[in-house]
Amino acid sequence: MVYAGFTLKAQFDSFAQQFRLFVKGETTHSMEVGSDPAGNITRINNAIASLPKALEKAEQTLQSLQEKVASAKAELLRPFPQEAELAEKLARLHEVDALLDMDEKGQDVPVQDTAVADRPRAATRMYADQPKRPSVLEKLKARQAEVAGHSAAAPARIKEPSL
Repeated sequence: MVYAGFTLKAQFDSFAQQFRLFVKGETTHSMEVGSDPAGNITRINNAIASLPKALEKAEQTLQSLQEKVASAKAELLRPFPQEAELAEKLARLHEVDALLDMDEKGQDVPVQDTAVADRPRAATRMYADQPKRPSVLEKLKARQAEVAGHSAAAPARIKEPSL
C-alpha cells in the first residue's frame, strides 16, 4: 500500500503480540499500530512530518563530524610540543640503561647463582628470550645484604681489645 508517496507494510510481532507498521521511503520507520484507525493515520502523519526534522538533525551531525575530522587532520600536521623534552629523556634513558648493563657485558651468570634456588624447578628453566643475567632488583638486594653485613661486622672490630 502507498500513502503520501511512502510504501506502508504491516507486520504482526508474535513476541510482543502487536501489529507494527513500517513506513518505507529511502529509510524505514516503524510504529506500533493501535485499535483506533484515526489514531493510526495520525501516527503515520506524525512520522512523515518528523522526517524533515530528522533530516536536519542528521545533516547537522554530519557537518559536526566533518568539522571534527578537519580539526583532527590539522592537529596531526602540528608538531609535538614536547618533542625536544621527549628526545632528551629518551637519551637519558639510553644512558642509564647502558650504565646498568656496563658491568654485565660478556658475563653469563648461571641460573643457580642468582638467588632462584628456592623457586620451583619449572621456573628455573632458561629460554632464548630470557636474560642470562640477574635482574637489577636482585643485584640491589644482594648489595644491600652485603652492606648490612659489613656494617654489622664493623662495630665488632672496633670493640675488640687491642693487645
